[in-house]
This record gives sequence, structure tokens and C-alpha cells, in this order.
Amino acid sequence: MTIALVACALGAVLSAVWAGATPSYVAMATGTVLIWSGIGFGVIAPTMTILDGLPPSQQGLASALNDLTRELGAALGIAITGSVFNTAYRHFLSGHDASSIVAQSPATALSDPGAQSLDGIVRDAVLHGWHSAFLAAGGVLIVCALGSALLYPRGSQDLLP
Repeated sequence: MTIALVACALGAVLSAVWAGATPSYVAMATGTVLIWSGIGFGVIAPTMTILDGLPPSQQGLASALNDLTRELGAALGIAITGSVFNTAYRHFLSGHDASSIVAQSPATALSDPGAQSLDGIVRDAVLHGWHSAFLAAGGVLIVCALGSALLYPRGSQDLLP
């Protein structure tokens, strides 16, 4: 589990660094592949912990608990990273001469014919937002990886406290 969290954290931090320095599809794809590899490897251990922790008569409860933890984690992750992105995007724009339409959202700004002269500012604001969101996600994942390593040392047979 710790290795999966480290892979996700590494992907998020690399995406943050590359989003802020030299944005390209290859750089973002590398970070994304690491993140999704970590997710793929990290799904198995918690699922087995939850399912093995309850007797066969309560496997329905175990399955529901497994679904709840995944959905809650995804919802919180999206909400937090989205909020960090939005805050960083708006903060970046507050330091530049940007119209109110640009401050609403990147999609609105780029589709408005009157805002074409602000393409560079919008692009930089989006990259700043992604940089901040990926750094926040990487920080949370690093803390989780450390917690996982401390709570469940390598070779631990009992995954339930």
C-alpha cells in the first residue's frame, strides 16, 4: 500500500513541477501514468483488508464499506484539488489585468471572443492552478504514505489494528 501511495505522490509532484516549468502532454502523461499506476496497485490491499476482516456472513457489509471508502475518498480528493485549483487560478488572475469573464472559469475565458487577448494570462493561470492542485495532492499523498509505512510496517501479517 505504501508503494502505491508513493507512486501516486511522485506522479502528483512531477505533474506539479512540470506543469509549472515546461508544460507539455508528455510531462503531464508521465505524471498521470504514475498516479494511475499507484491507484491500480493501491486498490487491492485495502479491498483485501476490508473483505478479509469480516466473516463470510458479513461480506455484503464488507463490500458496502469498501465502496463507501472509495467513493468518499474520490469525492474528497476531487473537492479538495478542485478547490485548490480554483483558489490558485483566481489568485493568479487577481494580480493581472483580467476581465471578470476570465475570472469565472478558464473555459468561459477561452470561448469568449472578447477575451482572446488574454489567452496567455489564462494559460498561465490554469498552469498555476494545476501546479498548486498537484502540489497539494502530492503533499497529502506523502503524509498518507508515511502514515501507511508507520502503521503497517513491511512484512506485517495483520493489516487490521
